[in-house]
This record gives sequence, structure tokens and C-alpha cells, in this order.
Amino acid sequence: MSILHNFPLIAAFISIFVAQFIKIPMHLITKRTLKIGLGFSTGGMPSSGIDQLKYLQARYSELSLVYF
Repeated sequence: MSILHNFPLIAAFISIFVAQFIKIPMHLITKRTLKIGLGFSTGGMPSSGIDQLKYLQARYSELSLVYF
């Protein structure tokens, strides 16, 4: 099997890239600061993701319909 045809490996790399990329706009929305270095750092997801969602829920009343 060629490495380029290995679907689980490709899916894993795509999911890592997406998870790293999502940290940047989430930090920008919640903290109002742009921190590009988060895309290359470890941690920050997924455990703090729920904290950021709770912050957004408390900040914007229209999100109060979502319960965590």
C-alpha cells in the first residue's frame, strides 16, 4: 500500500491540521488577541475548548439555549 493511498494516515494528518488551525480563531474570539503561535504549540484542545464555549455562552445571550 502506498503512503499516499493510506486513508487512515491521511485522515489523521488532516484532523491534526484542522485541530491546530481551529485554536487560532477560538483564541481570537475569546481573548481578543491574535496568537499565531498557537497553531504550532501543544495543548489547548480539546479540554479548554469546552471552557471557551462556556465563555461564549455566558457572553452572548442567544447562545444560552445550548447547555454543556
